[in-house]
Amino acid sequence: MMVESKGWQWEMVKEDENSIWKNPCIESYYLLNRWKMAGKMDFLDLGCGLGRHSMLFGRNGFHVRCFDISREALARTRAWAESEGLAFDYADGDMLALPYEKESADCILCRNVISHTDTNGVKRAVSEIGRVLKTGGECYLTLGSKATWQERHREWPQVDENTRLCMDEGPEYEVPHFYADYALVKELMIPITLQTLMLNAVSFGDTLMLGLVSQESLAAVSLASQVSFVMSLFISTLTGGATVLSAQYIGKKDMDTVEGVLALILRDALLVSLIFFGLAECCPQLLMRVFTGEAEMIGIGAEYLRIAGVSYLFSGFSQCFLCMLKVNDRAKTGTFITTGVVFLDLFLNAIFIFGLFGFPAMGARGAALTTVLSKGVELIAVAAYFRAAGVVRVKGRKLLRPDFSLEQASALEQEIDDITERFRKNQIERMRKGNCNVEASILYSEMLTDFERIGDHMLNIAQAYDAIGWQAVDGKTGEAAAV
Repeated sequence: MMVESKGWQWEMVKEDENSIWKNPCIESYYLLNRWKMAGKMDFLDLGCGLGRHSMLFGRNGFHVRCFDISREALARTRAWAESEGLAFDYADGDMLALPYEKESADCILCRNVISHTDTNGVKRAVSEIGRVLKTGGECYLTLGSKATWQERHREWPQVDENTRLCMDEGPEYEVPHFYADYALVKELMIPITLQTLMLNAVSFGDTLMLGLVSQESLAAVSLASQVSFVMSLFISTLTGGATVLSAQYIGKKDMDTVEGVLALILRDALLVSLIFFGLAECCPQLLMRVFTGEAEMIGIGAEYLRIAGVSYLFSGFSQCFLCMLKVNDRAKTGTFITTGVVFLDLFLNAIFIFGLFGFPAMGARGAALTTVLSKGVELIAVAAYFRAAGVVRVKGRKLLRPDFSLEQASALEQEIDDITERFRKNQIERMRKGNCNVEASILYSEMLTDFERIGDHMLNIAQAYDAIGWQAVDGKTGEAAAV
């Protein structure tokens, strides 16, 4: 069981009394120059606080995204940035479920942030960083050390073997503090490092083998692979949203809703997969013409797509299952499966591309066949583990229809109204204390009003949905009730 995520109480930190929060840490200047020289300009300030590092990178031309669990911190960062004419992207939430697409950040700064959770939380946060970081990207993060005096001497309550709960009065009151040693750091980093290494290895292996066949095959397959890349963007959107939703409901131990989330993304993944499969099978030449006008390239790429298109039916499902493994603290299992598939992919590529062990040399078509087989094995392996370990149950009833109840929709709409009202009262209290200016308060009130309207509109949709006759399927007879 994980401790609840909790950020600093930044309302207690006065900037004029704590100039440290206006000055970047010394190592950030080195990182700034390193990343700028490498062209890594998409910067994520993970746990931005009052924005001292966001401002440094923003002033130097980086595209800056500010993320923090504290809306107070983000509001003060925004005010500081706007005072200097800088425009950043802002997002609040839990670092255990980052609201960003897969491979969307060139560089991430995470200084004294991921330590503010327990051991399971740190593992999940590291997994999320690995998901968001681009291939070849870099992350700088810090962890509290077990060798420090805080771990050895402070009489804070112990949450687990590596985590204590701060009980000192101040902005960090009841904020968890995680402490690590070298052995634990290796345990945290090896899965992500290995997964990145394996992904690069398969890309290098495919490139090397096809390059030995012909440059035309290499170029054509590289272009044809862009189709699966585009598909992966759609799937990543589904799994990214599922990660955010599932992490919240797992924390509440509401596994029934988590099952519904999985059923939802599996249905949508099937739709996306079928669309791309149909395009690859029915009009591969048309897809290739999007990327090249050379007839030879189009011919080779079309042959590749007709075979590789079958793998799209597998990869959409497997990515959904792998997403749920990460959310359920089973990232190691997912890494083990994907690593095994990478080795299988390299082995089969050598067989089918060059015609080893009596098989015919198939060239680009061999690479496509390998992709289908390896993705099929990946789906079978992860689905078998799901069933054996009971990670999240996949119920056929939920796959065939939405888990819908008008009463549930009404209850959720009322919950949104209650949350909105509570937030409005909190905002009034912040204004009374002078912790929020009028301009920010108006913007915040408008956001709350929009949030409330979304709830109203969703209830209207649910009522219309109920009116056209989609009723729950009877669990015993399997028949739908008529209107």
